Amino acid sequence: MSVREKENLSMKEVYQRFCVGKASVMRWSKSLIPNVPQRSPTKLDWEAIKRDVVENPDSYIRERAAKFGVSFSGVQYALARLGLTRKKLFSHPKADPEIRKSYQQKIGSYQQEAKPVVYVDESGFAHNMPRLYGYARKGHRCFGFLGWGARGRTNVIGALLGTTLLTLSAWNINTEVFTSWVKQDLLPKLPPKCVIVMDNATFHQGAAMRRELQEAEHQLEYLPPLPSRSQPHRA
Repeated sequence: MSVREKENLSMKEVYQRFCVGKASVMRWSKSLIPNVPQRSPTKLDWEAIKRDVVENPDSYIRERAAKFGVSFSGVQYALARLGLTRKKLFSHPKADPEIRKSYQQKIGSYQQEAKPVVYVDESGFAHNMPRLYGYARKGHRCFGFLGWGARGRTNVIGALLGTTLLTLSAWNINTEVFTSWVKQDLLPKLPPKCVIVMDNATFHQGAAMRRELQEAEHQLEYLPPLPSRSQPHRA
């Protein structure tokens, strides 16, 4: 810049002579001290975050941010860098791990004997079930409609062998319907000598249904019940 003052050069002549950008010349005309951005010290103790995740795995990001006095995005960034991802597995508080382990070993022994293991279960879907998420502009809410008192539900029952869905039907299920479904729909589609696995629902325990499976040379195994419930039946 001293050359510019000495020779009375214009800005254009300066950046053409020294082959630099116009922006650089303009910046140097204001100050020759390099503008090094000063990064604020990290407020978040990452080791403390790791300990907090172990001690409080259910905490929300906003709760951690408030606890450590940092921003939401700061905690989010720290969790990502530490390889801590959002996940959760649920287990029933009354479930017995030993009974579960024993049951898994039993099913494993059937599979080692090459017996087909077929899982039977039901599910239901409300007719007015809304979509849980939607999009809106940042800072604006997304509104939807949900009729809390609305009626209407479709129940389905299916049987799974490995990754193959053997059958799927829609019914309002009770003991008589379930027994008829087993006899008329499930049994004709089963391979020989299967192990049929189902939960301890009341309509799964009909004597007629168990007799049908036994006469067809299939084995029935109920899932382990909770400690507060009766012992499983076996046929």
